[in-house]
Amino acid sequence: MNMTRKLLLLFITLLISLNLLIASFLGERGYFYNKALKQEISSQETVLNDLNNNLNNFKATEANTKTENYLKDSAIKLGYKKENDKVYYFTSTPYPFDQTEKNAEVNIQNTDIYYIKPFTIFVISFILSLIIVLINYVKDKRKNQNGSK
Repeated sequence: MNMTRKLLLLFITLLISLNLLIASFLGERGYFYNKALKQEISSQETVLNDLNNNLNNFKATEANTKTENYLKDSAIKLGYKKENDKVYYFTSTPYPFDQTEKNAEVNIQNTDIYYIKPFTIFVISFILSLIIVLINYVKDKRKNQNGSK
């Protein structure tokens, strides 16, 4: 009876300890999951900053396009001229921003962050605890058989 209580206490202690240990590293609120979340937040903040910079550039460009000087410069760059003007042609884009960037999509690498679900953690810790208790039981059984001979 004493051996059964000892093994039961060992099993419960191992089950709780392993469950907490595995959950603290591999669980939904574990170390590796939180580390991956921080990396994802950092990448999302970078994308958000880039989008905000693009928005500010577009707002500045929009405000600039309403000025008379910008319209004259754009017309000249597109080939329009006044009488008696010398025309110079430029090969760069007539806008202060890159057209390919204007129409480009921002690619966000949306990967699922891996973690082990609580039920799976319980099953793993249950199996490991059971294996450790059985090994301990077999070891004690052999020790008793060797001691009684």
